Amino acid sequence: MRSVPHLTNPLSLMPRTYRHTFLMMVLSLPVALWLYCPQGASAQGFNWQYSSRFPTEYPTLFVGVFGGYSPYALNSAKLQYQEPLASGGTCNCAEFTNAVGREWRVGIMAEKWLETGNIALYGALTVQSQSESFLADGDSTKGVVNPSVNTKGTFTTRYQFSHTLLQAGLEGGVKYKFYPLPLFVALGISGAYTVQTNLGLIEEATDVDYNYRVTLNSNFVRLNPLSVAATARLGADVALAKGLYATPALFTTWQFRGMDSNPWTRLALGVHVALLFGL
Repeated sequence: MRSVPHLTNPLSLMPRTYRHTFLMMVLSLPVALWLYCPQGASAQGFNWQYSSRFPTEYPTLFVGVFGGYSPYALNSAKLQYQEPLASGGTCNCAEFTNAVGREWRVGIMAEKWLETGNIALYGALTVQSQSESFLADGDSTKGVVNPSVNTKGTFTTRYQFSHTLLQAGLEGGVKYKFYPLPLFVALGISGAYTVQTNLGLIEEATDVDYNYRVTLNSNFVRLNPLSVAATARLGADVALAKGLYATPALFTTWQFRGMDSNPWTRLALGVHVALLFGL
């Protein structure tokens, strides 16, 4: 009867230490290939499975919509309000310097990823609304009768200048992704044109016992309809489906508003979310 040859396991011929090292290398190779190859195959670092049998190019152009809101916008200006005096000349009644406002923005955005895989050029059409309220101390007059208590006291007023702007603009810049992390930073510049302006100026008594509130002419501010801003975003790209991702981020804008003579800058901080589809 013919004997069956005995098969020897080649791993048994290795020393125990080398055997464990060899097994670890074999098991770690698929993991290393999974971490490197699939993520590096697409420009955005997403492991989108388009086809398991045929090669398919990943999209590099994405378009979508975005929205943003800033609850904190710090304004720095030097807006001088003057009134004519009955005796002639003018009175420098108030100077508005600082204000905290807010804004919201919506628009259409596009991202074009370059061959490097972690750099994209982006552009956006934006519509944004901005509102601020400045306060400045007015005059103080002694010996004014308080009608509530029928006694004389100090009469002090306060000026409040508020405005709301509706702007349409363009924005463009560069986005850099910290591959293999989903984090990115985007830097850009934007220009906006003011399509609607709502200004208001009132003077009122600081003491509620004095019933004094007067609406004044707010045309002392002459805004250039064009403004320029530097923008920055720090966020993450999150894949939602094949060819679809969201970009939640924190954003800041440093806006320079054109004035006739006085400077006016605006720093806004807020949140920004875009939803982009691959083409």
